[in-house]
Amino acid sequence: MTRSLTSHDFRPRPVQRAPGTTRRRARRAAALRPLRAIVYGWSSCPSCARARELLGAHSIDFREVLLDGRKDELRRLQETFGARRLPLVLLDGELVAGLEALEAALARE
Repeated sequence: MTRSLTSHDFRPRPVQRAPGTTRRRARRAAALRPLRAIVYGWSSCPSCARARELLGAHSIDFREVLLDGRKDELRRLQETFGARRLPLVLLDGELVAGLEALEAALARE
C-alpha cells in the first residue's frame, strides 16, 4: 500500500537536539562545524580550478555550480551580488569574488 504525499510532508521540521543538550551547546556545535561553500565558475577556468583546490586543501566541503553555456545565469549572479569576477564563492554565506579574495578569506580562518 502506498501513501500519497501531502503538504504536511514538506513542512520544515524543528531541529532535534541530542537529549541533555542545551541551546548554548547546540549553538557552539554549529559554530564549530566545517565551513560550507558554493563555487560558481567555469570548467575551463584556471582560477576556478585553483579555488576548488584551495577549498579542498582547507577541508572545506563545497558544492560546485558550473556556468558553462549559461550566460543568463552568470548575468543574474553578477546582478544579484554585484561581482564581476570568477570564481564567485559563497563561503559560509559570505560572498567572496575572485581568487585573491578567496585566498585572503581562507588566510583569516
